[in-house]
Amino acid sequence: MGRYQRDPRTVRQIIAEEKRGSITRKKDFPSELLDKTFDEIDRLARQGNRRARQMRKMLTDRRFDKRK
Repeated sequence: MGRYQRDPRTVRQIIAEEKRGSITRKKDFPSELLDKTFDEIDRLARQGNRRARQMRKMLTDRRFDKRK
């Protein structure tokens, strides 16, 4: 099971709590997906949605985690 699977938070909440805010400033950031859950993003990515694949990558890649 993945890190955010079955997590009820939206992508916006996950980014605010666990990810660097700078990822939202990327030129090609898929902001239309911010109000979806990770499970919705994952399903869209598996269906071939390129923007959802990009968002899933940003959420699962440890490079974008906040430093503690």
